[in-house]
Amino acid sequence: MELAQEYEVPTLFSSIGVEPYSDDDYRSQALKQALNLPVVKQITTRDDLPSVAKYVAGTQISTGLVADPVVFADKVFENIVGQSESNPKGTKSTIGLVVTRAGIFADNGIDFSEDDQRQFWLGVIELLRERQYGYRLFTTGHFTDEIFLDSLVREHGVPAKNVRFTVNSPDELIEELRACDAVIAYRLHASITSFALGVPSVGLSWNFKVPEFYKEIGYADRAISSDNWSPRHVVAVMENALADGVTKDSSYLYSVYKSLFDGLKDVLTPDGEAVPYSLNEVYDALPRYPMTSLPEYRAKVQRKLRRSYDFYANKSKSNQWRPSIQDGLILRIGRRIKRALSNSIR
Repeated sequence: MELAQEYEVPTLFSSIGVEPYSDDDYRSQALKQALNLPVVKQITTRDDLPSVAKYVAGTQISTGLVADPVVFADKVFENIVGQSESNPKGTKSTIGLVVTRAGIFADNGIDFSEDDQRQFWLGVIELLRERQYGYRLFTTGHFTDEIFLDSLVREHGVPAKNVRFTVNSPDELIEELRACDAVIAYRLHASITSFALGVPSVGLSWNFKVPEFYKEIGYADRAISSDNWSPRHVVAVMENALADGVTKDSSYLYSVYKSLFDGLKDVLTPDGEAVPYSLNEVYDALPRYPMTSLPEYRAKVQRKLRRSYDFYANKSKSNQWRPSIQDGLILRIGRRIKRALSNSIR
């Protein structure tokens, strides 16, 4: 921001996630100072408009609540198909189960341990089996989530055929989500992408951004607070969502594009005659994502391996993990990532 101010480059923030404003937190005040620079012309958010208003109080900066651009994933990734065209034999629907890393709850002040998450997912799986649903366990691709998934499968006998251990590209996440009839997820990215693909989802709320998203799309009841993270309650909410499906509000989808158009027009040609595309024209104009190329895939995997090795090294230095756990989990995840890379080359 200081460089933008130095070179007088107008700046717009589009559909950002915002942390709550605080008068006492130095980080919040540093952010406020940066956002109040004269070059900032517009800030739109996907979740916490009241906090944005506090950050820019006393300025003329335009603000607004808009959709996350991921709501267009169905168009951008329309050439990426699902893993399977039919449900497993004897099942009525396939439910995606998106796990998260072990420490995310403690980091957000929620009393829910790694073992609590394991028992939750095992309880969900048991109920799904009883009710003749198929299921898929996967992550949105972060290696720390994959560490938890690996331990869940190895220690509790979850069949490997029901698991995707590594997700290394957008294609692979889209394939998994498209193969699901409904999704239960901790990760907000999985919830937003599922919505875009027309797959009903249930969001397990560990952060205020999860219920905010579900409220904005008209399904506030599908965001479940930690007080209600019981397998029976969550599966019941999922079944209701599965029955009701997904309806999209076109004005909500359009908001992220229209606000950005207005912001750019005000900066570049405030008196010009340019008019925005209609929503259908936006759909047509959006670039379609090709399959991730082999060089791109290799680069993604290499970056992911580097992050995992750095994580391992930092944990080793701080003695936060026992060596046996470090060596076992991280190395297994690394081998799976490398195996995925090897398979992509063949």
